[in-house]
Amino acid sequence: KLFEKSRKIAENPPRNTFWRDFHRAAVGEYAELPKWERFARAMADAVRQQEIFIDPDDRIIGRVYYTSEIPPEVYDPDYDFNTRPRLRAEKEDPAYTELVSKQLAAWGAPGHIAWNWEMLLREGTEGIRRRCHAGLEARKGDTKSEEFYHGVLILLDGLEDWNDRHVRRLEEMGKTEEARICRKVPVHPAQTFREALQAWFMQHIVVMKENPYGGNSPGRLDYFLWPY
Repeated sequence: KLFEKSRKIAENPPRNTFWRDFHRAAVGEYAELPKWERFARAMADAVRQQEIFIDPDDRIIGRVYYTSEIPPEVYDPDYDFNTRPRLRAEKEDPAYTELVSKQLAAWGAPGHIAWNWEMLLREGTEGIRRRCHAGLEARKGDTKSEEFYHGVLILLDGLEDWNDRHVRRLEEMGKTEEARICRKVPVHPAQTFREALQAWFMQHIVVMKENPYGGNSPGRLDYFLWPY
Protein backbone atom coordinates (compact mmCIF):
# COMPACT_ATOMS: atom_id res chain seq x y z
CA LYS A 1 0.00 0.00 0.00
CA LEU A 2 2.82 2.40 0.90
CA PHE A 3 4.68 1.52 -2.31
CA GLU A 4 1.62 2.25 -4.45
CA LYS A 5 1.00 5.58 -2.73
CA SER A 6 4.66 6.56 -3.09
CA ARG A 7 4.62 5.74 -6.77
CA LYS A 8 1.49 7.83 -7.30
CA ILE A 9 2.97 10.82 -5.45
CA ALA A 10 6.22 10.50 -7.45
CA GLU A 11 4.28 11.05 -10.69
CA ASN A 12 3.27 14.53 -9.51
CA PRO A 13 5.35 15.47 -6.45
CA PRO A 14 4.29 18.40 -4.25
CA ARG A 15 6.09 21.66 -4.90
CA ASN A 16 8.47 22.83 -2.17
CA THR A 17 8.04 26.50 -1.27
CA PHE A 18 10.89 26.79 1.25
CA TRP A 19 13.49 28.71 -0.79
CA ARG A 20 10.86 30.95 -2.39
CA ASP A 21 9.50 31.92 1.04
CA PHE A 22 12.97 32.21 2.57
CA HIS A 23 14.34 34.63 -0.04
CA ARG A 24 11.05 36.56 -0.21
CA ALA A 25 11.25 37.27 3.54
CA ALA A 26 15.01 37.93 3.57
CA VAL A 27 14.89 40.38 0.67
CA GLY A 28 11.52 41.89 1.61
CA GLU A 29 9.98 41.91 5.08
CA TYR A 30 13.26 41.59 7.03
CA ALA A 31 15.58 43.47 4.66
CA GLU A 32 16.35 46.24 7.18
CA LEU A 33 17.32 43.92 10.04
CA PRO A 34 20.90 42.96 10.95
CA LYS A 35 22.08 40.02 8.86
CA TRP A 36 21.91 37.40 11.64
CA GLU A 37 18.34 38.34 12.55
CA ARG A 38 17.28 38.69 8.94
CA PHE A 39 18.55 35.19 8.27
CA ALA A 40 16.96 33.61 11.35
CA ARG A 41 13.55 35.23 10.91
CA ALA A 42 13.40 34.47 7.17
CA MET A 43 14.25 30.83 7.80
CA ALA A 44 11.74 30.52 10.67
CA ASP A 45 9.02 31.98 8.42
CA ALA A 46 9.92 29.60 5.58
CA VAL A 47 9.68 26.63 7.97
CA ARG A 48 6.30 27.61 9.43
CA GLN A 49 4.80 28.25 5.98
CA GLN A 50 5.54 24.79 4.57
CA GLU A 51 2.54 22.86 3.34
CA ILE A 52 1.27 20.11 5.66
CA PHE A 53 1.02 16.57 4.24
CA ILE A 54 -0.55 13.84 6.38
CA ASP A 55 -1.87 10.58 4.96
CA PRO A 56 -4.68 8.79 6.85
CA ASP A 57 -2.33 5.81 7.31
CA ASP A 58 0.59 7.84 8.71
CA ARG A 59 1.77 7.00 12.22
CA ILE A 60 5.01 9.01 12.15
CA ILE A 61 3.96 12.50 11.11
CA GLY A 62 5.68 14.77 8.60
CA ARG A 63 7.07 14.76 5.07
CA VAL A 64 10.40 15.68 3.51
CA TYR A 65 9.57 17.23 0.11
CA TYR A 66 12.35 19.03 -1.71
CA THR A 67 12.65 17.41 -5.14
CA SER A 68 10.31 19.88 -6.86
CA GLU A 69 11.51 23.31 -5.77
CA ILE A 70 9.63 26.52 -6.53
CA PRO A 71 12.38 29.01 -7.47
CA PRO A 72 12.60 32.33 -5.59
CA GLU A 73 10.85 35.30 -7.19
CA VAL A 74 13.41 37.59 -5.52
CA TYR A 75 16.86 36.29 -4.71
CA ASP A 76 19.93 37.14 -2.61
CA PRO A 77 22.96 34.93 -3.47
CA ASP A 78 24.48 35.63 -0.06
CA TYR A 79 21.68 33.51 1.45
CA ASP A 80 22.17 30.52 -0.86
CA PHE A 81 24.04 27.60 0.72
CA ASN A 82 24.79 26.06 -2.67
CA THR A 83 26.13 29.27 -4.26
CA ARG A 84 28.39 30.64 -1.52
CA PRO A 85 30.88 27.72 -1.29
CA ARG A 86 31.03 27.55 -5.09
CA LEU A 87 31.86 31.24 -5.49
CA ARG A 88 34.47 30.98 -2.76
CA ALA A 89 36.10 27.96 -4.44
CA GLU A 90 36.17 29.67 -7.84
CA LYS A 91 37.79 32.77 -6.37
CA GLU A 92 40.46 30.81 -4.50
CA ASP A 93 41.26 28.36 -7.32
CA PRO A 94 40.57 29.33 -10.97
CA ALA A 95 41.19 25.70 -12.00
CA TYR A 96 38.28 24.49 -9.87
CA THR A 97 35.70 24.93 -12.65
CA GLU A 98 37.79 22.72 -14.96
CA LEU A 99 38.03 20.02 -12.27
CA VAL A 100 34.26 20.06 -11.90
CA SER A 101 33.71 19.82 -15.67
CA LYS A 102 35.83 16.64 -15.71
CA GLN A 103 33.96 15.25 -12.68
CA LEU A 104 37.14 15.35 -10.60
CA ALA A 105 35.48 17.62 -8.03
CA ALA A 106 31.96 18.68 -7.19
CA TRP A 107 30.21 21.83 -6.02
CA GLY A 108 30.06 21.66 -2.27
CA ALA A 109 27.55 22.76 0.32
CA PRO A 110 27.67 22.59 4.12
CA GLY A 111 26.48 19.17 5.17
CA HIS A 112 27.63 15.57 5.41
CA ILE A 113 27.60 15.79 9.17
CA ALA A 114 25.95 13.92 12.01
CA TRP A 115 23.69 16.36 13.85
CA ASN A 116 23.41 16.26 17.64
CA TRP A 117 19.94 14.76 17.19
CA GLU A 118 19.58 13.37 20.70
CA MET A 119 19.57 16.77 22.46
CA LEU A 120 16.03 17.51 21.28
CA LEU A 121 14.86 14.03 22.30
CA ARG A 122 16.29 14.40 25.80
CA GLU A 123 15.37 18.03 26.47
CA GLY A 124 12.68 19.08 23.99
CA THR A 125 12.57 22.60 22.61
CA GLU A 126 11.67 23.77 26.13
CA GLY A 127 15.03 22.48 27.42
CA ILE A 128 16.95 24.08 24.55
CA ARG A 129 15.15 27.35 25.28
CA ARG A 130 16.35 27.16 28.89
CA ARG A 131 19.90 26.64 27.62
CA CYS A 132 19.58 29.74 25.43
CA HIS A 133 18.23 31.93 28.23
CA ALA A 134 21.00 30.72 30.56
CA GLY A 135 23.54 31.49 27.84
CA LEU A 136 22.13 34.97 27.33
CA GLU A 137 22.43 35.64 31.04
CA ALA A 138 25.94 34.23 31.30
CA ARG A 139 27.27 35.97 28.16
CA LYS A 140 25.52 39.33 28.57
CA GLY A 141 27.31 41.96 26.52
CA ASP A 142 28.97 39.37 24.22
CA THR A 143 27.39 40.40 20.90
CA LYS A 144 28.15 37.20 18.97
CA SER A 145 26.81 34.99 21.74
CA GLU A 146 23.66 37.08 22.10
CA GLU A 147 23.02 36.93 18.35
CA PHE A 148 23.47 33.16 18.37
CA TYR A 149 21.12 32.48 21.28
CA HIS A 150 18.44 34.88 20.01
CA GLY A 151 18.72 33.27 16.57
CA VAL A 152 18.15 29.80 18.05
CA LEU A 153 15.08 31.05 19.95
CA ILE A 154 13.64 32.54 16.73
CA LEU A 155 14.13 29.27 14.87
CA LEU A 156 12.60 27.24 17.72
CA ASP A 157 9.50 29.43 17.34
CA GLY A 158 9.33 28.43 13.67
CA LEU A 159 9.71 24.73 14.46
CA GLU A 160 7.04 24.82 17.19
CA ASP A 161 4.59 26.77 15.02
CA TRP A 162 4.99 24.30 12.16
CA ASN A 163 4.54 21.37 14.55
CA ASP A 164 1.36 23.02 15.91
CA ARG A 165 -0.04 23.17 12.38
CA HIS A 166 0.42 19.39 12.17
CA VAL A 167 -1.41 18.99 15.49
CA ARG A 168 -4.39 21.00 14.23
CA ARG A 169 -4.53 18.98 11.01
CA LEU A 170 -4.36 15.70 12.95
CA GLU A 171 -7.23 16.82 15.18
CA GLU A 172 -9.29 17.71 12.10
CA MET A 173 -8.59 14.22 10.71
CA GLY A 174 -9.60 12.54 13.96
CA LYS A 175 -6.10 11.09 14.50
CA THR A 176 -6.23 11.66 18.25
CA GLU A 177 -3.25 9.49 19.27
CA GLU A 178 -0.91 11.10 16.74
CA ALA A 179 -2.18 14.57 17.76
CA ARG A 180 -1.47 13.75 21.42
CA ILE A 181 2.10 12.68 20.60
CA CYS A 182 2.76 15.77 18.45
CA ARG A 183 1.42 18.04 21.20
CA LYS A 184 4.02 16.53 23.51
CA VAL A 185 7.07 16.29 21.24
CA PRO A 186 9.26 17.97 20.17
CA VAL A 187 8.35 20.67 22.74
CA HIS A 188 8.77 18.31 25.71
CA PRO A 189 11.29 15.47 26.20
CA ALA A 190 10.37 12.13 24.63
CA GLN A 191 9.49 9.30 27.02
CA THR A 192 8.47 6.47 24.69
CA PHE A 193 10.01 4.96 21.57
CA ARG A 194 7.26 6.33 19.34
CA GLU A 195 7.64 9.81 20.85
CA ALA A 196 11.40 9.64 20.27
CA LEU A 197 10.89 8.66 16.62
CA GLN A 198 8.40 11.48 16.11
CA ALA A 199 10.64 14.09 17.74
CA TRP A 200 13.63 12.93 15.72
CA PHE A 201 11.72 12.94 12.43
CA MET A 202 10.23 16.42 12.84
CA GLN A 203 13.70 17.72 13.65
CA HIS A 204 15.13 15.87 10.62
CA ILE A 205 12.58 17.47 8.27
CA VAL A 206 13.48 20.99 9.39
CA VAL A 207 17.22 20.29 9.10
CA MET A 208 16.67 18.98 5.57
CA LYS A 209 14.75 22.15 4.71
CA GLU A 210 17.80 24.19 5.67
CA ASN A 211 20.18 22.13 3.55
CA PRO A 212 18.36 19.46 1.50
CA TYR A 213 21.34 18.30 -0.54
CA GLY A 214 23.86 17.92 2.26
CA GLY A 215 24.48 14.67 4.07
CA ASN A 216 23.01 15.58 7.47
CA SER A 217 23.41 11.96 8.53
CA PRO A 218 20.91 10.54 11.04
CA GLY A 219 24.02 9.30 12.84
CA ARG A 220 23.83 6.60 15.49
CA LEU A 221 20.06 6.05 15.46
CA ASP A 222 20.57 2.81 17.39
CA TYR A 223 22.55 4.67 20.07
CA PHE A 224 20.22 7.55 20.80
CA LEU A 225 16.91 5.70 20.30
CA TRP A 226 17.94 2.68 22.39
CA PRO A 227 17.02 4.22 25.80
CA TYR A 228 13.40 4.55 24.61
